[in-house]
Amino acid sequence: MSKVGQNQGEAPHSPLPILRGVSSGLMPIPNSTECCLVSADLDVRLGPIPQHPPKMSTFSSQPIVIDGKGHLLGRLASTIAKQALSGQKVSVVRCEEINVSGSFFRNKLKYHAYLHKRHIVNPKKSGPFHHRAPSRILFKAIRGMMPHKTARGAAAIRRISLYDGVPPAQDKVKKMVVPAALRVLRLKPGRKYATLKRISHEVGWGYKDVVDRLEEKRKVKGQAYFERKEAARKLRAKAAANAPQNETLAKFGY
Repeated sequence: MSKVGQNQGEAPHSPLPILRGVSSGLMPIPNSTECCLVSADLDVRLGPIPQHPPKMSTFSSQPIVIDGKGHLLGRLASTIAKQALSGQKVSVVRCEEINVSGSFFRNKLKYHAYLHKRHIVNPKKSGPFHHRAPSRILFKAIRGMMPHKTARGAAAIRRISLYDGVPPAQDKVKKMVVPAALRVLRLKPGRKYATLKRISHEVGWGYKDVVDRLEEKRKVKGQAYFERKEAARKLRAKAAANAPQNETLAKFGY
């Protein structure tokens, strides 16, 4: 038998059930041409349970390109690892601009302590291998959050691409940010932090000047493109405002 007030076969529900779940997807940043990768927990008190609950986000067939500037290393790595394990292809550019919480001197001492860790038997063959490039530092952080020795983890690692600077293939692609990993949103104002570029340069990375020079050239080209785009936009707006058919359309209420 069904309870009073419920139809036959209808699932009972409490007056104020709690809908719990995780939703992650892409979301445009207001007043910006970029988008962000959003990950938010839902804890919403509703009335009756809806017939069609919110859909989980679908994955894009194209890789998500994340601009690493201003992100915290560990938080960004955990988000990338989860997305890659779920089947999403992820690319990260400007890995040298990723931040690490704590002062530069503290992080430099930690890295020097890491350099002393070695295998007692043939470390050149068995490791551990101490990578200096920012992209490889991020790679090791991501790999440590994956079951990389299984087929599933190895397949997820192959979905990840990491770059120092912005390669030409990724130059004109829309970049994303991860709000849950942004330093300005996670660290208390005034807290010390360091960049991977300076840490890597201090411990032996030899391409800081090369990446800086290429980034300066890319930014000059980007600024020229933006100015041409803005000029064209203003001309289109002016032409639309002064179109000869506007008076005719106004007579008919348009």
